[in-house]
Amino acid sequence: MSLNVSKWVLGIIALVAGLLCLFWFSALQWIVGIFLIVLGIVTLLGKK
Repeated sequence: MSLNVSKWVLGIIALVAGLLCLFWFSALQWIVGIFLIVLGIVTLLGKK
């Protein structure tokens, strides 16, 4: 199983996350936490 995400989607996610970090600093903790959880799940599922 592989995860293919287009560059457009990654770009939009990065822009939204960046804007949230600029205007709502406490969102940074949530964004990093969610990113790490998703990365861990994708990595574990990709290793099968």
